Amino acid sequence: PQGPAGPPGTADLVQIISQPVDVPPHVVSPAVHQDAVCPSGMNAVSGGYFIANLDPNDPPGALISWRPNTQPDRWQVFFYNPSNNGVVVSAQTIAYCAPTS
Repeated sequence: PQGPAGPPGTADLVQIISQPVDVPPHVVSPAVHQDAVCPSGMNAVSGGYFIANLDPNDPPGALISWRPNTQPDRWQVFFYNPSNNGVVVSAQTIAYCAPTS
């Protein structure tokens, strides 16, 4: 016989991927930021990012990847691109969202 239902798990998570943002070469400060925003009634519980068009000699990266305290419905990443070869980086932010209740 079937037992009682367990607690909700990761099946309730939704993955949101932002639109790509271009990060021009020589961008370090201020960094370019991009948000992935959760649907209404959901908060970001984790996140990450994708970076494409890498310059292998001056690889880009993220200065911070976080959920801002004042905006729990989003994941925010600040990207930098130290490329000296004119490579424009394409970057996207990922949010993993869970219901608020």
